Amino acid sequence: RPFNLPSLSLQFSMKLSGSILVYWFAWIIAFYLLLYSVNDSVLLISAIAFPLSVCYGVLALIMPGGLGVREGIMVAFLFSTGMSSESAITISVISRIWFMSGELFIFLLALLTKILDKK
Repeated sequence: RPFNLPSLSLQFSMKLSGSILVYWFAWIIAFYLLLYSVNDSVLLISAIAFPLSVCYGVLALIMPGGLGVREGIMVAFLFSTGMSSESAITISVISRIWFMSGELFIFLLALLTKILDKK
């Protein structure tokens, strides 16, 4: 079946790139605050573990949602920044729960919006 890929102008791509950078920067700050709430002696570079693990988790085609892949990459990165293995494992599990609760909130909000829209 033939398909058509839309092309994006350079100007639109630049605008979109700015939005994407703000989005990922917000995730980095939020993850750093999560790290800091668990361990107050955390390095700022450790916050890069979340977007790094999410990107590699998406690339893992075999595991749905990068389950296990994200956590493994996050633990390895946090451990390489000097965090203890127990703290790194704890944070990787907490971050999965944190992310899933955010997705659940968005889903429930959309469901509520749909129900209220029908009334």
